Amino acid sequence: MKQDASSASSATFIAATMSTKKRKRAEKRKELRRLRNSGGDTIPKKVAVSNYVLLQAQLIDVPNAKCCSSRPILPEMLPHPIVYGSACSGLGTEYWSARAAHPARPFVIAFTCDNSDDSKQWLALNKHAAEHIESVECEAFNFAANVTVFVAGFPCRPFSTIGQGTGFDHGQGTVAWYIICYIRQKQPRVAVLENEEGLVTRHPQTLKVLFHALVEIQDSVSGEPCYSVHWSILDSHEVGVVPQRRRRLYVVAVKRCGRQSVPFTWPAPLTPPPLEAIYDLPANRLRTYMNYPVPVGKPGGLVMTRRINEALIKVYEEATRRNVRPEDIPAICDAGGTSVNVGIEKTPCLTQARGKTLSFFKLQTAEFCSLRELFRLQGFSDAEVDGMRIHQKDSVIAGMLGNGFTKTVMQRVLKAAIAAAEAPA
Repeated sequence: MKQDASSASSATFIAATMSTKKRKRAEKRKELRRLRNSGGDTIPKKVAVSNYVLLQAQLIDVPNAKCCSSRPILPEMLPHPIVYGSACSGLGTEYWSARAAHPARPFVIAFTCDNSDDSKQWLALNKHAAEHIESVECEAFNFAANVTVFVAGFPCRPFSTIGQGTGFDHGQGTVAWYIICYIRQKQPRVAVLENEEGLVTRHPQTLKVLFHALVEIQDSVSGEPCYSVHWSILDSHEVGVVPQRRRRLYVVAVKRCGRQSVPFTWPAPLTPPPLEAIYDLPANRLRTYMNYPVPVGKPGGLVMTRRINEALIKVYEEATRRNVRPEDIPAICDAGGTSVNVGIEKTPCLTQARGKTLSFFKLQTAEFCSLRELFRLQGFSDAEVDGMRIHQKDSVIAGMLGNGFTKTVMQRVLKAAIAAAEAPA
């Protein structure tokens, strides 16, 4: 009798679950039909984007929004000062990237936009923008200022190679379409988008839709295709000249201004500095790895000890292969990961999770990386860090560092994009 009661209870639970799933599917179909029939009068809040029809429903002209005149019709020098705006701004790294990309040319940041409380606090302390907008989904973003250069690193979690890879079915996945909508309405001379490599490797169809959405934007004056669009995967280790393995997708849209083709060249790889270049001084290296001093008293101590020991084994194997002492091989490992991840002569990718836990561990010195070292890993100079107002926890700032783009990569991409925008027909 107990088994019968249990079976009946399970059957009831399964039936209720199936009923809930059917109801949700019906609601999604109803929402899709509404969008198709509405003609795009409103931007939906949290709708899974899985096909081009729904994309077209979201790319709308907001009534009474301040639209760009789409001038100039012919290519010319960008105005002085160059006006920047950003969405999903994080630390507002575009400020430092722009300052390094064209040090002799004045620029202003018209607006930043990010709904993260940590980011809002940081941007309020390090105020470089004239205005901060709460979210790309709020009405204020529809009326954001016209800018010359627009930068956005839309959420990468839905497309991450180490995440669930839910794509546009994840709530954050729809953010990209609000960004496309802004580009379509305001038509800046240059737009630079950054995201995870997983958008290429795990969601190629999504990238295709995103790419076509940019390509099909029409110039509001001439009616011709507005943008020449280019994309590439850039590694911070090669392009950003930092000792970090960080592969990211960059999409650059340069306004045609009457040109049939736009000469855009991606930054060429350069020789990165040694890993020791990011170390704080003095770097007190261990003379030997015998009886290695694994830190104690840290959160997740058992996992941390296991990861460090596994990383040491990898370093010993590499030392045997090279016929050198293991102590002479620069290496940093992620001491808080779910599996061993050690970077030899360059670090693993600094992610938001790894930043928040401050889990990067220098095997040569038996120390965790400091916040300043993580800033260097993302391309910031000590002088730039000294000029920042840092009043938040190291773990909070490190998390935002891991969630942002490498300053030196964006710096070189902006320089190339501005050169393309100003190139003669």
